[in-house]
Amino acid sequence: MRYLGGKTRNGMALNIARVLHEQGAACPVYWEPFVGGGSTFVVTDPRRRRVASDVNADLMALWVAVARGWKPPAATRGAYKAAMSGAGAPEARAFFGFGAAFGGTWGGGYSEVSAEQTRGSLARYAPVLRGVEFRTGDYAALGADLLPDGWLIYCDPPYQGTTGYSAVGAFDSARFWAWVRVMSARNIVYVSELGAPEDFRIVGEWKANAVFARTNRTNRTTASRMERLYRWAGA
Repeated sequence: MRYLGGKTRNGMALNIARVLHEQGAACPVYWEPFVGGGSTFVVTDPRRRRVASDVNADLMALWVAVARGWKPPAATRGAYKAAMSGAGAPEARAFFGFGAAFGGTWGGGYSEVSAEQTRGSLARYAPVLRGVEFRTGDYAALGADLLPDGWLIYCDPPYQGTTGYSAVGAFDSARFWAWVRVMSARNIVYVSELGAPEDFRIVGEWKANAVFARTNRTNRTTASRMERLYRWAGA
């Protein structure tokens, strides 16, 4: 699905999934607290309990609906504007707000190409999402509720210093890294980021051409960057 910061480009999702499988194959549960566009989630091993969550309620309503066989409505500029004004079901708002927007940026302007790409992605994802446990909420609050122990956890949070997610507000990176340290004491936790605190080590690194922000066909920020996968050194 089109989503800002998604891992569909350059085979990134498959690269990450390989590391997760190699290091966490024995873990009984797989959890993504920032499932976002789902590109990594849908290529990980489905033969275990799987938990997908995000703080964006509309986004999670979309994933629940897709898993149940929901099909996106016809994509038009008028339907996009209506969704961005708050009209319609939450799954439709998420489809338009992320999947039908330039660069997958919430409210970034209607893109017919993005809408059709997302429609195809959701159709492919639907069978893979059956049986997934979906949760909505803040990662730390969900962690306190789920009490993961021996789980494989993959985090793809909003990257520090890049375009934020206006749909959910500012992200506290320091709070997040502190939480990862706590979770790493009893779980295998991986984090995708461009950089990390000194007590985290790089376990995977890949060059990617990324769209950092895009609001229309000509106004966008693109660059090559090193996508890195981190794990707490104290684990």
